[in-house]
Amino acid sequence: MLLLLESLPVGNSSAWEAGRRNLLERYLTEDHGLRSARNQRSVPLFLLNDIARYWRTMVVDFAYKQRDRENEGYALRNIKLGLSRKLIYASGLLACFSCDLKFPEKTLFRSQQSHQAIDELNLTFKKTPLELIAELTAPYDALLAPTIRLLTAYDQFLGLLSDSSQRELLRNLPPSQIDSDPTFEAARSIRNNFGSAILDIFLRIESPIQKLMIERGVL
Repeated sequence: MLLLLESLPVGNSSAWEAGRRNLLERYLTEDHGLRSARNQRSVPLFLLNDIARYWRTMVVDFAYKQRDRENEGYALRNIKLGLSRKLIYASGLLACFSCDLKFPEKTLFRSQQSHQAIDELNLTFKKTPLELIAELTAPYDALLAPTIRLLTAYDQFLGLLSDSSQRELLRNLPPSQIDSDPTFEAARSIRNNFGSAILDIFLRIESPIQKLMIERGVL
């Protein structure tokens, strides 16, 4: 998941490119339902399930570090989990949904050859999470407002972290003080606005993305 969702090549990119393509080939060729004539599914569920598992692993890791580090850095990690980490998960879901959103009626998987699907997903995963969300929500007018709220909240989050004094305050803030600290309260408000926009895009507002989330991402 790190290779697909968060990596960039250093120096010669050929090994990085080959590794990503081999990984996608495994996910797509071993998911036999994608090419079954009886199965109308066009979302790569093996890949989708591992992206969801990666998100749950990050949540568990947050709890582990909270205990292992005796709450050191708790406030900063809390905000990152609800913003940057959740953004990675959301963009990974949309990357999988893009196989249906951009190629209706299973056109991406009609061929028995996986090259086209690998090429498409490889290009999709090369986009940044914010680029991917903006691109795939753009066709749906109902999702314009929550997408703007999401991008605005994330911009505010980056602005907060770029302030070294605020970042260090959050890094060193004890859990016992988070409910009374104005910096954490501002960060929590940003996190909540971001999370609400994510819920609107994926679950609350009727759209093809909501339909796919319910049918493939939830159940």
